[in-house]
Amino acid sequence: MTCSDGAVIDGSVKIGELEKCKHRYQRKLDRQHRTGSPECFNSDGTHITGKCYWGIRSKRSKATQKRIQKTQARQAYIRHDIVHKESHRLATTKAMTVLEDLNVKGMGGKGYGKRGFNRALANATMSELKQQMSYKHEWYNSQLWIVDKWYASSKTCSGCNTVP
Repeated sequence: MTCSDGAVIDGSVKIGELEKCKHRYQRKLDRQHRTGSPECFNSDGTHITGKCYWGIRSKRSKATQKRIQKTQARQAYIRHDIVHKESHRLATTKAMTVLEDLNVKGMGGKGYGKRGFNRALANATMSELKQQMSYKHEWYNSQLWIVDKWYASSKTCSGCNTVP
């Protein structure tokens, strides 16, 4: 998210590090699954659809699963923390804040080329930001305007407010 003064709200560095960590743990869990229950996999290495026969898990695989869950929880906490801090900063330092009410679900899509964009869109948690900003602006007596998604905000000139 970018503010009109040029400030960029970005927490993707730490979330990206945790994403790499999570992928490493997921690969480790997959290797543990393959060695623990080879009957779950076809000869080409793909998982058999339907019921998984990995019933008796090792202690280490359970520990790896817990590590994955802890990493996901840390990512969620970082996202939540960034939203709280930035909504507080905007509510206390700006007299008026304008948010564009975009259809975030419609922005994401299928395709290999949009994978990074979809991940960044999910990390942004725009609905939570809107919710936090709405009640914090009431607390600190600042104005919050929600602009319609069809408003031509990217086409409007910042100097003369005309739309070409």
